[in-house]
Amino acid sequence: MIHENKGEFLRILNIDYDSVVLDKKQSIKLEIGLRFNPLLAPVKQKVNHQFLHPFTKEPLFDSGSVNCLALKELVAEKMPGSSFEKNHCPARFL
Repeated sequence: MIHENKGEFLRILNIDYDSVVLDKKQSIKLEIGLRFNPLLAPVKQKVNHQFLHPFTKEPLFDSGSVNCLALKELVAEKMPGSSFEKNHCPARFL
């Protein structure tokens, strides 16, 4: 189930799902903010997760893929904000 809250430049999604690993209902809060329309075409990337079979080290389930900003656009988005910060925070780039 997805609960959606739309703002002018921010979209917040609360996604409820049945966990395969914990065998109970879990939720994810996903905040998507976009200040400007992207200049470069979006890139489809495979989602990485750490739910691996303990013996074979193979993924327990297919994680799929998502559309995301191109790397050049991500760097261009982060650099101006980080250059004006008094205390640089490496977590901005994760």
